[in-house]
Amino acid sequence: MKTILCTRINLLGGLACLVLATCGCNSFHQQWTKMAADSPLPHELVGRWQGTWSSDPSGHTGPLRCILAKVGETGYQARYHAGYFKILTADYTVSLELEQEDDGWEFSGETNLGWLMGVYRHKGQIRGEHYRAEYTSKHDHGVMDMRKVE
Repeated sequence: MKTILCTRINLLGGLACLVLATCGCNSFHQQWTKMAADSPLPHELVGRWQGTWSSDPSGHTGPLRCILAKVGETGYQARYHAGYFKILTADYTVSLELEQEDDGWEFSGETNLGWLMGVYRHKGQIRGEHYRAEYTSKHDHGVMDMRKVE
């Protein structure tokens, strides 16, 4: 009887995690699709970016999408959707500080991803259609590499 109860609790916990992950995923995909349907965007940075992330210590890699949006007069926000192990995904949002350079943009940002992952930081450059950043978190560090998607 105890084994059946534990199995049911684990199954319910797994289903709850799946529902929560799917809800976040759907809202990201809805925003991704809406941005594709919108008229041309007024700013070179704003829009959809797609590529990969790569962990330096483990060598793991996965797909990465980003919706870069202007917030207010001077702010920017990056909303990321990262894939892990071909079946898991994570969505997170980072406020960015940008500085225009002669050949593009430099940026940095951070967000707290909770007790498990801690503070996530990244800094990088956008040069034309190329977005490259280095990231660090409590248990990982690596590189994000993306291209602008029309």
